[in-house]
Amino acid sequence: MSRPVLILSGPTASGKTALALRLAKARPIEIISADSRQIYRGLDIGTAKPTKEEQAVCPHHLIDLRDPTETYTAADYAQDVRAAFDAIPPTSLPVLVGGSGLYIQAAIDGLSVVAMPPDSSVRAALEFDLLMLGKDALYQRLQEVDPRAAEQYHDRNPRRVMRALEYIELTGKRFSDTWDAQRAAANVQPTFVALDMQRDSLRDRIRLRCVDMWDMGLVRETQAILNSGISESAQALQTVGYTEAIRVVKKRSSEIDALEDMVIATNQYAKRQLTWLRRDKRYQWISADDPVSAFQQLLDIVDGIFPAR
Repeated sequence: MSRPVLILSGPTASGKTALALRLAKARPIEIISADSRQIYRGLDIGTAKPTKEEQAVCPHHLIDLRDPTETYTAADYAQDVRAAFDAIPPTSLPVLVGGSGLYIQAAIDGLSVVAMPPDSSVRAALEFDLLMLGKDALYQRLQEVDPRAAEQYHDRNPRRVMRALEYIELTGKRFSDTWDAQRAAANVQPTFVALDMQRDSLRDRIRLRCVDMWDMGLVRETQAILNSGISESAQALQTVGYTEAIRVVKKRSSEIDALEDMVIATNQYAKRQLTWLRRDKRYQWISADDPVSAFQQLLDIVDGIFPAR
C-alpha cells in the first residue's frame, strides 16, 4: 500500500522550517528538504539551511548531498526523494519541507518520460553562446520559441534554459510540451499544505531574513566558496543571495546596494512561489500569521493522515 506523505510548502521566509521542527517535537516525522540549493555542501547561510542543532531534532534528508561544482536536476531530486521514502521507517511520516515547487512536483508527480537524444555539438554551440552572449540572450531566445518554458525558468538558470533550447533544436518541438506527457507518479498518498501570510508581514520577514543572512556572514561564505575554486557561474550559485554577494566580493556593488537588491529579488521570488503554489489546487492553505493556530491546524492534518500508533 502507498504510504502517506506530507508536503509543507510556502513562500520563502513564511516559517516552514520552524513549523516543521515544532511538528517534529510532537509527532514522529522525518524531514526531506525540498530546497534546490540546500543539497549543496557549504551553501549554508544563503540557503537558510537548518543548523546542525535543528537537524538533530529529527532525521533530515537531502541536505549536503553534492559539492557546488556538481549539477543537480529535478530528475535527480525525484530519484533521491523516492529513495528517502523507502529509507524512512513506516513508524515515521515523511514530510517534504521547502519552496521549490518544481522539485516537489517532480518528486510526487514524476517527470515526463520523454527522452532527449544527446548531441554534443548542439550543447557545445549553446555553451559557446552562453560564454559570448550571456544568459539573458539565451533566455530571450527561449522566450521567442517556447514562452511557457521561459515562464517556468524565470530565474534564467543557464543549465535549464540550455536544456530546453537543446531539446527544441534536436526535436523541433517545444520543450514545455514534454511536461504534458505521461509521468510516473510516486507510490505515495500526498497531502499538500502551503503557508500563507499577509503581504506586509511577509515583506517584513523577508527583509529581516536578508539582513540576518548578511549579518551572519553571507558575503564571507560566498568569498570562501569562490576561494575554494568554485566558479561564480556554477549552477549552485545562480540563486538569490549568492548573486548579490558575488557582486560585493568582485567589487561590482556596495554592500548596501547589494543587500537592497537581495531584498527586492527575494520578494519577487516569493511572489513567483505563491503563483506556482496557487496553480496547484491540491494545496490546502494555512495562515502563518498566527503561529499557534498554524501549528494546531497542521497537527490536525497530520493526525488525520497519520494517526498515532
